Amino acid sequence: MRVSAIPVWRVNARVTRNSRKLVKDTSPDVALVCIDASPDQAVPLIEQLHGQFPEVAVCALSGSNDGERILRVMRAGAQEFLTLPLDTQEITSALRKFANRGDAAN
Repeated sequence: MRVSAIPVWRVNARVTRNSRKLVKDTSPDVALVCIDASPDQAVPLIEQLHGQFPEVAVCALSGSNDGERILRVMRAGAQEFLTLPLDTQEITSALRKFANRGDAAN
């Protein structure tokens, strides 16, 4: 998926090795990590993405708005947390924030 010239990849926490390889091979600006399928694998994946690819903004997605879950993924390195189903305005706002961070870094 490409939104406003920002390369974005959705990675699945259940396939962490493939997700890390996808990020390494494609160098996206944003990785959307859906944490619902496997929260216990999602947090380490977010930590690894944040540690190994600090230039990639990580956005966690979940159908739950549980405060503890949000805190865990934010502490792991996610820059944003969005609740599913995604609202067009929310995702657009988050992607704009990521784009602005990238512009400020350049």
